[in-house]
Amino acid sequence: MLKINVVEYDPQWTSHFEQIRLELQDALSDFLAPGQFDIQHVGSTCVEGLAAKPIIDIDIIVPAVSIMEATQALTSHGYTYAYERGGIDRMVFRYNRHKLDSGGSTVTEDGSPRRAVYLNKSDGAALANHLALRDVLRRDTALREEYAELKLALAKEEHADIGAYGAKKHAFIFRALQQSGLSPEELERIRQRPRRQVDTRPKSS
Repeated sequence: MLKINVVEYDPQWTSHFEQIRLELQDALSDFLAPGQFDIQHVGSTCVEGLAAKPIIDIDIIVPAVSIMEATQALTSHGYTYAYERGGIDRMVFRYNRHKLDSGGSTVTEDGSPRRAVYLNKSDGAALANHLALRDVLRRDTALREEYAELKLALAKEEHADIGAYGAKKHAFIFRALQQSGLSPEELERIRQRPRRQVDTRPKSS
């Protein structure tokens, strides 16, 4: 069973992101030109005043044609691709210096900020989800407080895995997305959780 560690907002999370962003920028710049990628702070640690797991969520954004180069950049600079069950249209990378702790309950081995790095194509549904949720929580105090209460309550429970914890937040997240300004078509695309191309290829007989 997984225990989730949700703590009150820490202003240092912004500087933690900036530290990791610079590291990732250096790594990506070995394979991609500056205008070919973007790095965004997403997840609850980027929303001022919001309780969160002490894990910095980061979205790397590239055109679909640059996924291979970005993958090479990450794997050659201390990250390992982690297959994500469910196959949504992003790739997850773990930092090799840290043991896996999805609940954020332990201190990292090297003292650096724990992070979750996601590689996204620029038109991906997973990316649209992250950015829209971030923006609506930043501007809507009532939603932000409701989300904090939900996460603090869930932190008192045990969960089968990080997916089970996330599933208990889905209803709130989709309701928040409905208030984010996304079009009905984009909301439906996110709701359907489009799969990675590699997971949609027909199996050979």
